[in-house]
Amino acid sequence: MTFFRLLISKRTNYMFACLMLTRLSTMRLEAVEKLIFAYRKHPDLNLLQSRLLLNTPADAVALVRACGYNLDFEAPVGSNKQRA
Repeated sequence: MTFFRLLISKRTNYMFACLMLTRLSTMRLEAVEKLIFAYRKHPDLNLLQSRLLLNTPADAVALVRACGYNLDFEAPVGSNKQRA
């Protein structure tokens, strides 16, 4: 979490932020994998959104699917209900 806070901090200079972004995609993929494993393949969308500093639950769904996971979310995007 410190990485993300530092990335969006106004104290972080532009060059350092650019360098941090090169690692961000890999970190997010690893985080999605670990959260899915930890929550038995059904992580809460709000948890994903908050932990990965995404703007919306729809972004969380898009990221999970872009990482190659085909989880079916029961409720419309924006809700945290999922299929068991």
